[in-house]
Amino acid sequence: MQFVAGEKEKSLNEQFSALMDRLNTDKELQKKVFIGGGLLLVVILAAVLLVNKPWAAAPEEAVPVDKQAARSLTYLPETQRSVDDTSLLRDPFSGAITLKGIIKGGDGNDVAIIENGKTSYVAALGAQVGNGWSVAEITANSVTLASDSQKIKLELNGRNKSEKITNSVDKKNDTKAAAGQATAPEKATIETAKDAAAKDTSVKSTSASGGNQ
Repeated sequence: MQFVAGEKEKSLNEQFSALMDRLNTDKELQKKVFIGGGLLLVVILAAVLLVNKPWAAAPEEAVPVDKQAARSLTYLPETQRSVDDTSLLRDPFSGAITLKGIIKGGDGNDVAIIENGKTSYVAALGAQVGNGWSVAEITANSVTLASDSQKIKLELNGRNKSEKITNSVDKKNDTKAAAGQATAPEKATIETAKDAAAKDTSVKSTSASGGNQ
């Protein structure tokens, strides 16, 4: 058995030596060996990189957005926006227009937050609110809106007070009407006195005629 193993080992050594001798002498075989070794090295490196490459994380599932919730978000209103129904502002007792807050800016830069129905305003002094209304006065607890013929005072407690604006022509008419009402009793007194004097004269004339007869 040892003899057979020795013969096999000797045969392998001889074959390896013969292959090395051929490799050293055969240039074409050297090229083939180098090319094959290079390709084998490339395959091994590619396999190593593929195994060690980290797997990309799975993309997170997009969360659906509730459109109704998105529409219900509250945004800071613009300083002046169009009013959907301007008639709401014309009725000061309807409760549609309310004062929501006052931002103190100092030096006349105060700002009032006013709601008219579904429309909100962030209005400074002199700003237009609705159709034909403007901010006339801003105090710590109230805001006064004015139009050509009316004023509305909005308070933070939710109370609204309306006041009619009287111009100079109306004041003159009111003064004349008051003067006419004041002189009417005096005219009645004068007429009564005239009637009494006429009756007295008539009585005296009748008495004189009777005495002469």
